[in-house]
Amino acid sequence: RIGGLLIEEEGLKGEDVWKSKGGKMGLFDRLKKGDKGDKKAAAPAAAPVAAVPTPEVKAPAVKAPPAPSENSTAEKIAAQKKKVALMDAKEGQLLKRVADETAKAKDALGKGDKTSARSCLNRKKQYENQLEQVRKQRATLEQIVMGLEQVSINKVAVSGLEEGNAALQSEQAGLDIDKVDDVMFELGEQMQKAQEISNAAGQQIMGGFMTDEVELDDDLAAMEEELLQDKIAGASDLPATKAPQAPVAAPAKKTQAKEVD
Repeated sequence: RIGGLLIEEEGLKGEDVWKSKGGKMGLFDRLKKGDKGDKKAAAPAAAPVAAVPTPEVKAPAVKAPPAPSENSTAEKIAAQKKKVALMDAKEGQLLKRVADETAKAKDALGKGDKTSARSCLNRKKQYENQLEQVRKQRATLEQIVMGLEQVSINKVAVSGLEEGNAALQSEQAGLDIDKVDDVMFELGEQMQKAQEISNAAGQQIMGGFMTDEVELDDDLAAMEEELLQDKIAGASDLPATKAPQAPVAAPAKKTQAKEVD
């Protein structure tokens, strides 16, 4: 045995244990090399380490706030008005209870039951206190409603101002005061040119019919004289009428002159 191994199991002879012939490897060398080879063969190959994927960290999605509805203000106003209506109903109930307790107190007092009358008056006072609180709360709610309505009006007004401003900016984007001055100058030139053309077109053509202004005046005077004669002739054909007599004045009374001494 060598190192706890039997030589026969390796198929070797005893003499090969101590020497080697012809350059052959000895037993110990062969056992040593075989042991290393066995260890290397026995050692399993290291498996390649797979890269562990890094989990992608996603940022939490941030939800955008809901866009304000066009009717959100109107809905809030309607909700507040419902609360005011509830307060009105509560006020009516309390008024009825106050009236009922007053009637009960009078009835009990008429029967001589002062204890019951006192209890009714106590409940009446409590209802009156609640009634005062309800009225104050209703007034506050009404102020809120008026405030919301004013906000709604302001939003409409501001929206109109913004749209109007944007429209003015859009329409005036291509306008320039210098450009307007140039256009007005060119327009004046064109109007002057048009007037000159009109005057030139209105001139009489040489060789055409020429009217004598003196002759026209004579014809006009003759026509006027003719019309005057026609009027006189027409007046002479009318039947003669007596001219109205002038009123005769009454004779003046004679007065005797007094002789003065």
